[in-house]
Amino acid sequence: KSLFLKPSITSFLILLSLVLLVIYIIDRIRFNHIILNSKGIIYKRVLNQLSPKEINFMKDILKDNYIPTKSVLKITENKNLSYPHNIKIKDQFIKELNVKLKTIFNSNYSPLEVRSSKTDARIKEHYFNDNFKKIINRLSVKI
Repeated sequence: KSLFLKPSITSFLILLSLVLLVIYIIDRIRFNHIILNSKGIIYKRVLNQLSPKEINFMKDILKDNYIPTKSVLKITENKNLSYPHNIKIKDQFIKELNVKLKTIFNSNYSPLEVRSSKTDARIKEHYFNDNFKKIINRLSVKI
């Protein structure tokens, strides 16, 4: 008599199906996960590259749920250019990032919006649209 019982084919099939089910569940979780890393945004297992300035902007806006114009200017500023020119660069930067985010997440609305600050109406703040916050809540920062 042998000390080991021979496994039946049904127990093997049950074990195989459990392993496949676990792999499928892990794959689904990874597929729906959104990650911001040092190279860009990973969405649906595709790396969408962002510039270092765009990544810094995303980190700052995710930290406080908004970012004042002054902070955006610090990110995009070129010291060799005048203030009005830097304002144009900032506006172009926001516009291009909006297009990238709309393309990455296949949305038909503008993800970034501008509002006046609650403390001082002269200060403008950039924030994520309420519809886009549903996507951003799934985003994790790994830099």
